[in-house]
Amino acid sequence: MENYGKGEDMENNIYEDIFEAIREFEPNNPLLKLKDEISEGKILIRDTSYNVITLLDGKTGAIPFGHNFITLLYRGEYRDYGECIANIYRGDNAKDILLNKLKIKELECILRTYDRIKMDIEENVNVDFLAIAEHYELKTNLIDLTSDVGVAAFFATNRYNKDKEEYEIVKDGIGVLKRYNDSFPLLNPNIHAEGAQRFQRPIEQHAFGLEANEDTDSQFVKLFFKQNEKLNTILANAFSVNGKNILFPKERIAEIAKEVRDSNKISEIAIRAYASENNCEVEDIIKEIKSRGDIEIVEDLTYKINENDVERFKEEEPKVGYSSRLMYL
Repeated sequence: MENYGKGEDMENNIYEDIFEAIREFEPNNPLLKLKDEISEGKILIRDTSYNVITLLDGKTGAIPFGHNFITLLYRGEYRDYGECIANIYRGDNAKDILLNKLKIKELECILRTYDRIKMDIEENVNVDFLAIAEHYELKTNLIDLTSDVGVAAFFATNRYNKDKEEYEIVKDGIGVLKRYNDSFPLLNPNIHAEGAQRFQRPIEQHAFGLEANEDTDSQFVKLFFKQNEKLNTILANAFSVNGKNILFPKERIAEIAKEVRDSNKISEIAIRAYASENNCEVEDIIKEIKSRGDIEIVEDLTYKINENDVERFKEEEPKVGYSSRLMYL
């Protein structure tokens, strides 16, 4: 390990590769076998439990726990960005922030029309619309976290190519693997324990969210490591089944979220819902949005869930029990 010249203890070093950074955080993690026992065609299976618990807001959630039955939360970045900033605040002016918040509300209003979401809400099951919006690539005030250090390691060793709309393996440079410095994150009101939802991506990614503030970056322990193309490829292959990345399954919800994100329309329904939730005037919001000149305000929702959508939702709905087994290779 080399001295990085930043931070203390573990943060003073550059680890030789992503697996050594994982080893520092979780020395018994089975992912380490991918490096320590490299074997062509090797199958690595990890047990992961989902525990049904009552969350801070009183709702019921199914939350993934690590192999030690402790919820540790991680984040991976393929390079050091310095300050940890939620994507809604990255370079956007106030008008863009308002628009992005309305798009979050638009997606929520659309999903609330789905009968199984309605049922979950009626039965007091956790449906975290903000975290769902974040994990389906709308701009929010959340920072992505995961209870699976392997998922964080994937994001620490892969870079998103916007043109190709896919992740590519990082070949060189210095990556960062982070652990959220809270031993009891489920008791933290700033943590969104997304857990098992009606959609696959949050489950595959063991998704959590953290509401960002000015102290967010100081709340992480950071491990810097050398990017290694060969080992990064081995890790990436662990999340590939039949050539497809299991962290980003093909889902109708992802397509609908993209339509909402890219649309130049906002519904009056979403505006009224946002105004009610945030104690502001509908007329003020409409005036602000109209002043942009590039957004059309429409009466009805910008997308209506149809019978084909419902069929796909049901076909794609994850089958999660109290214990599930995840196959890495």
